[in-house]
Amino acid sequence: MKNRKPDFSVSDAPRPLPPGAAPGLPLVTVAWRALRAGHQKRADDQREIEREAARTREILVQLAEEVWRLHAASGDMPATEGSARRLASILSEAGIVAAAPVGVPFTGELMDLFENIAQRSIAGLESPEVAEVVRPAILCRGAVLRMGKIVVAVPARKGE
Repeated sequence: MKNRKPDFSVSDAPRPLPPGAAPGLPLVTVAWRALRAGHQKRADDQREIEREAARTREILVQLAEEVWRLHAASGDMPATEGSARRLASILSEAGIVAAAPVGVPFTGELMDLFENIAQRSIAGLESPEVAEVVRPAILCRGAVLRMGKIVVAVPARKGE
């Protein structure tokens, strides 16, 4: 017995109780408290993961919109346009796309992606179409992360 390590020795000394336990507390109560604490920890971890995912999603939405604005403002600056195109390509690989369909007929599908914030009457127009994109719709693998805002061109009424 002298060769045993002290970590593996058996003694008759009372063992310390875990926090919140009492000597007369039923074992099922101790087990229930441990299970509940474990569940609470997993739920807290899951909420933190969801908060982090929402923050990441919002950052990607903002980045996609700024890339769209950069591309729209690049004009005659090939270096800026090239950078915007490369950034858009990187976002596209992650499934993030900024939709800005100027000149496209305004159909029911676009109503799911864009909020019509204004209308502009245009003579000679046969059907409504997107006249201007104020804010692009941001999509992730086809799912809408944020709706866009557009101005819709509508046919002018007779006499206007």
